[in-house]
Amino acid sequence: MIRLLKKIVRLVLQSIVEPIYFWCYSRYLNLIYRFQGIEGINLVMLRTRFPKYILTKFGAKIGEGTVVYPHIFIHAAKNDYSNLVVGKNCRILRDCFLDLTDRIELCDTAHIGIRVSIITHLNVGDSRLKDVYPTVSGCVKIGKGTVTTAGAIILHGVTLGEYCIIGAGSVVSTEVPDYSVVVGNPGRIIKKIEIKENCE
Repeated sequence: MIRLLKKIVRLVLQSIVEPIYFWCYSRYLNLIYRFQGIEGINLVMLRTRFPKYILTKFGAKIGEGTVVYPHIFIHAAKNDYSNLVVGKNCRILRDCFLDLTDRIELCDTAHIGIRVSIITHLNVGDSRLKDVYPTVSGCVKIGKGTVTTAGAIILHGVTLGEYCIIGAGSVVSTEVPDYSVVVGNPGRIIKKIEIKENCE
């Protein structure tokens, strides 16, 4: 009985306190954005416990059931996070680096492992190399059910097909077809995956 009462009290307090907390937190974020722009919000993203809340507040589209872990690095977002589109039931783990110069799209159930970097542009700055390597950008799309494991790097303009596995530390610079396992630098396909249909 006491345990039930404690649970009820906790739920009542949570229903009162949580909306007040997020109202205050939202005003705090608005102030940072007003005075520091999206770069200020990027710094908050490194220490917040609510990365999904901040991403959606500033324009990202994130589907139901998706989990975004703390400590996400956002780079080159122009004014907001609208270049980030994430489907349902995805996972974005800690220490990921997301370059939002161009669009990053994760289809449903895609999984981004720890310290994965997704780079949507190449820019050599004012180096004389810019005549050889001009600035380019391209959307990165990660297919349904695809898993990119720890430390993988996905470069600009790459599309990963459905249900692929990108091995730890792999560097992917070309399109990957469905049901592929990719490893190495440069990334190469080492096998195809066979997924059996569920029998009911």
